[in-house]
Amino acid sequence: MRIERATREDHPALAVLWERSVRATHDFLGESDILALRDAVRERALPALDLYLTRGADGAPTGFMGLSG
Repeated sequence: MRIERATREDHPALAVLWERSVRATHDFLGESDILALRDAVRERALPALDLYLTRGADGAPTGFMGLSG
């Protein structure tokens, strides 16, 4: 596995991965919370961060991290 820099084209897949992860681990969030956060992640967080990801054998992202500063 290697870590590579994400591109803007990766953002939709990263948003899906983020949402799947949140739904699997953040049972304290309600549906309205997740939807509000999803919009913030898609529209503000992903574009503002320096993103790195890992990919599976099929090329789809399997994990990511975002850095700021």
